[in-house]
Amino acid sequence: MIRVSRRVISLILFLALLIVLVCGYIGVTYNDSSQPNDGNAKAARDSVIAYLSENYPDAQNWTSNLAWSGGRQNASTADLEAYVYCTNEWTVQLNSTTALNPLYVVDANYTKGDVTLDWMGVCQNGTVVEQGYVVYDVDFLAVEPYQAAWGALQYMIENHEDVLEYLNAYGLTGGRVASEGVVGSERYRYVGVAWNETTLYEVGWVISVEYPVVPDPVYSVNITYVPAGAVQAIINWQGTWQDEALTETLYSCTP
Repeated sequence: MIRVSRRVISLILFLALLIVLVCGYIGVTYNDSSQPNDGNAKAARDSVIAYLSENYPDAQNWTSNLAWSGGRQNASTADLEAYVYCTNEWTVQLNSTTALNPLYVVDANYTKGDVTLDWMGVCQNGTVVEQGYVVYDVDFLAVEPYQAAWGALQYMIENHEDVLEYLNAYGLTGGRVASEGVVGSERYRYVGVAWNETTLYEVGWVISVEYPVVPDPVYSVNITYVPAGAVQAIINWQGTWQDEALTETLYSCTP
C-alpha cells in the first residue's frame, strides 16, 4: 500500500525553488569518508531524525539507538557539499553549498522489510522543514496538532482563491509552545518559512492550534498572514479540526 502525504500534493505551489536546489546536487558518489568538519551535517541529520520522532508516533520505534556510518562525499562541483549517513535501515543524504552556516536539503529513506519511508525537507540551525513524504505499507500519521495545522492550510488554499497570490512559504516549522496559563489545554504554533540557497527565513504566515486535554478533542485553528513591513494581518482564517473534519468559522482577506 502506498500512502502519499497530502502535503506533497497541496504544496506543489511552493516547491519551484526546491527543485532547483535538488537538481543542483546530482552527481554524488558514495564513500565512507567521515571527516572532522562534518559536524554541521551530523547535527542536521540528527535534527531530522528527532523531528520525525517528535511529529510521527509511528517513527519513534525507527529512530532510537542508531549507529551511523558514512560522511562527506565527492560532490559534483567544488561549491557544493554532500553527505551520506547510513544505518541498517536508514539512508540520509544531505546537500548544501559551502556556506559557513549551510542550509541542507535532506532526503531520508527508511527501509525495513516491506515498510519504506521516503522523506524530503530542509534543515538549518536545527530548524527542520518538511516538504513531503511517500510511505509504503504502514500508517504514518503526524501528531494531531500538526495534522490540524496542515489540514486547515490546505482547506484555505482550496477554498479561497484570493489567498494564492500570498503563498510565499515553502513549508512550516514550529511545535508545542506554552499554553499561556490556561490549565488543561495545549497550544502549538507553526510559522511559514522560505529559503534560498543559504538561508531559511520566516515569511509572515502563522498557524496557531489550541485544544483541551481531553479524549478526542476539538482543535481550534487560527491562520494569519502579515506581509513584510506591515503591522496587521491581511489574511485571517479561523476554524476547528476534529478527526480530519474541518469547519471554517471565519475568513477575511483585506489587502
